[in-house]
Amino acid sequence: MKVIDYFESDRKEHWLSEINRSEWAAARFLHEMLSKQTFSGFAGARSKVLLLTEGDELISFCTYAEKDDIPCTDLAPWVGFVFTFPEHRGHHYAGLLLDEAEQLAEKDGFSAFYISTTHKGLYEEYGCTFKTEMKDMNGEPSRVYVKHIGKQEQYAVRSLSKGETYLLKDFLYEAIFIPEGAEPPARDIIENPELRVYTDDFGARKGDNCLVADLGGKVVGAVWTRIMDDYGHVDDDTPSFAISLYKEYRGQGIGSQLMVKMLELLKRQGYERASLAVQKANYAVRMYKNVGFKIVDENAEEYIMVCEL
Repeated sequence: MKVIDYFESDRKEHWLSEINRSEWAAARFLHEMLSKQTFSGFAGARSKVLLLTEGDELISFCTYAEKDDIPCTDLAPWVGFVFTFPEHRGHHYAGLLLDEAEQLAEKDGFSAFYISTTHKGLYEEYGCTFKTEMKDMNGEPSRVYVKHIGKQEQYAVRSLSKGETYLLKDFLYEAIFIPEGAEPPARDIIENPELRVYTDDFGARKGDNCLVADLGGKVVGAVWTRIMDDYGHVDDDTPSFAISLYKEYRGQGIGSQLMVKMLELLKRQGYERASLAVQKANYAVRMYKNVGFKIVDENAEEYIMVCEL
């Protein structure tokens, strides 16, 4: 047996017909997307369809994707459409596909991958653990599992200390959205006046709050707010958000936890809402929607979003 990627195969029509042998509705949906070449739009341009094969026969298949059926989340990557043909069940063949997905995730720099399912007790057999329940794209509840890769350290969310405010310039630079294929800007861009409003004299104004993700003594992410005339400004009573993580810690749900904790803090402080601006092409739009932000305005490049507290 061997695992191949559908998109790298020169026998796509054959493997499409094999996928179509499944009577599972989700498999039929996958077949339809592959046939109409719409799968990349659904799952992401770099996504794969992994096929466990023996000769001409398809034994089992799954997807390894940037997105799955859970909208508005920063979790990634996802393993989905996991299916083993009935005559081959009972041999844990799906585990071979999950092992392949784990290797791909590790190669891509992730420390975990996620699975959305209605099953209980199945993915635990493959080392996955239940993370949370979320709504799928049809509004139905789905169980989200996580498979951690390698040794995992636990992170803590805490307030930024006075001696750490210099870190905000690092995270401000990391927060700059860089479209795929574009060159990162020079680091001194953060000294531009329109960006310095995020960091100058931080901690000295009303509405200045910062929470960080601390991983074994290393700050790996930060979310901070202040009332300022920035891109996401809506009025002088509403704090604006900024958030970023170092690249190697993205896609693990840390950003969502930071956002939720900050929204809770602002609510305790008596604020009625919070705002932010985000590039329309930025995947973080999904995360912001998931924690309660809604689009209230837009321009050619950005959404202005507000969360009512």
